[in-house]
Amino acid sequence: MSFSGDTTTLTLTNNPASGKPYRSGEYRTEQLVEPYGYYSVDMKAAPGAGLMSSFFTYTGSTDGQQHDENDIVEILGLDPYTLRTNFWINDVTHEEFIPLSFDATADFHNYALEWLPNSLRWYVDGQLVREYLGQTSSIPQRILINLWAGDAANSSWMGSFNYTQPVSAQYKNYSYQPAVLSDGTNALTDESGNTLGL
Repeated sequence: MSFSGDTTTLTLTNNPASGKPYRSGEYRTEQLVEPYGYYSVDMKAAPGAGLMSSFFTYTGSTDGQQHDENDIVEILGLDPYTLRTNFWINDVTHEEFIPLSFDATADFHNYALEWLPNSLRWYVDGQLVREYLGQTSSIPQRILINLWAGDAANSSWMGSFNYTQPVSAQYKNYSYQPAVLSDGTNALTDESGNTLGL
């Protein structure tokens, strides 16, 4: 992991770590963040079969809680023209794939999620690409960015990873703006009452 200006770079190398043949990185909040808000990142995904670049919220057994998760952006290096979105409530998945008009490994693009008690909305470069209306997780979660390589167990959907040289995913402008919910409106506003999101 490296930092230069406003850019965080996660690099996967063939230096063994924790009994695995490769080493990469993950950046996460130390504390669980209260639910509901607007989550945003500019990301340039790593290219190549067997690689996943992502920005998401997560909690589970390591936090003494059920598995709840919001996948804001997941990009497979094998399929950089598809945005993988998902959310989990008590380990139940709700995955949906969104076609992109660009190669997500070629340049930075903005990916965002508006998370409210009764809705989830995903945005790409300011455009709404998925909307879920219904109950969402109400459990505090961590915010994470990571880059990882799959193994034989998930090669059927990730492709087979073949290391040839270090490969990187880049992130910048990642942010979280908590929602201020008032008057039962589910409006996403800042502390001054200004509307957030799109």
